[in-house]
Amino acid sequence: MKQTALDIVHPVVQASYFAIVLVLVMAAFQPVLIVIALVAGLGYSAYVRGWRATCKSLVWQLPLVVLIAACNPLFSAAGSTELF
Repeated sequence: MKQTALDIVHPVVQASYFAIVLVLVMAAFQPVLIVIALVAGLGYSAYVRGWRATCKSLVWQLPLVVLIAACNPLFSAAGSTELF
């Protein structure tokens, strides 16, 4: 793997950075920001791990995202009564 700037800092700094980024992206309901974060995350993963390893990880991640998106309306009905 390639060495990045995050490799030279303390693990608490790394965890804090990623936690802050996740919270900001999840709190913002802007599709453009979410797409930018997704593309940046995939690009960083490809830079550090390579495209082949990134694509291999997407093989199990994409079906999981589709499953969660399909099941989400069952539990969250835009503020109305939950179905299950």
